[in-house]
Amino acid sequence: MVGFNGNQRLLGEGASAQAIMNSKNIITSLKHLIGKSFDEPDVEIEKNYIPYNLVPSSDQSTAAQVFYLFSHLFFIHFLLSEYLFNCSILGFI
Repeated sequence: MVGFNGNQRLLGEGASAQAIMNSKNIITSLKHLIGKSFDEPDVEIEKNYIPYNLVPSSDQSTAAQVFYLFSHLFFIHFLLSEYLFNCSILGFI
């Protein structure tokens, strides 16, 4: 779970604590969309069950749109995974 709040990036428990108040900027369950293009039926179904926005990336894969660093940014699955792995290696979670 990765969350974005203004100029902060939240991971794990910090992100889950913000999930109620900031649900559009908390990204969960993106990994099961890996390798699926934005136009696939599975992605259309998933968009009905998640609070954050799914958008097509430049290569037509699925990306999550969040408000972070005072602008709308798009993150694909491996960038969010990289945030988690980097912080867990450094001992932040």
